[in-house]
Amino acid sequence: MNLKAITFDLWNTLIKNVDANDKRVVFLMEALGEFHVEQDRIYRAFDRMHQESWQKWETPPYVYFSVDERIQFIESMLGIQIGAAEQERIRTYFEECLLEDPPELHPHAQEVLEHLSGNHQIGLVSDSGYSPGRVMRKVLEMHGILDYFTITIFSDETGFNKPHRIMFETALASLKVPPSSCAHVGDLLRTDIAGARHMKMQPIFIDRYNTPEQEARKYQPHAIIRSLDELFELK
Repeated sequence: MNLKAITFDLWNTLIKNVDANDKRVVFLMEALGEFHVEQDRIYRAFDRMHQESWQKWETPPYVYFSVDERIQFIESMLGIQIGAAEQERIRTYFEECLLEDPPELHPHAQEVLEHLSGNHQIGLVSDSGYSPGRVMRKVLEMHGILDYFTITIFSDETGFNKPHRIMFETALASLKVPPSSCAHVGDLLRTDIAGARHMKMQPIFIDRYNTPEQEARKYQPHAIIRSLDELFELK
């Protein structure tokens, strides 16, 4: 492919998915104790907020749903107004609780990044979810892989999630490479592969879900791999 740069998705591409929402709900129930709201109502409000966040992630224009907006959504659902100091405490916990038990790297992630960074610029293009870029960079640093990346792009910093073009445009502009000389590796067809293909990058689909090949080919990935160690062959 004669690549000058390679960008990676983060969640379920380089690191394993984790679900810390049970922790967040328990913390929220404790934080809202002064309002004497039934726990079941708090749980339903959190669940409705989570559904809203998925809808925004899946629907154009793919606007990032910040943690502050999520808390405000819960306030509206419960008909309460949380004080500024307590709102800050909730926001911080929602964003940082995964640092208590950081997500693990997928096999071969560190070795592949080390190998590829010898001859390519390496970028990260990641949706943020609850944990923003400032937190996820700490996770990368904890795993000893942050320094392999020339640039790290997160949706809380651009304001939009993949497949919005600004995520990829920001990466390409920072790397100073033409799209055709940059591969993007990701596990989601709708966000990673479609977004990179739209930008005329070289999308590589890492299939962690045994996707039917016919379905994957609809998105025209340049290549389909099953494991990160297959990337040792990239040129």
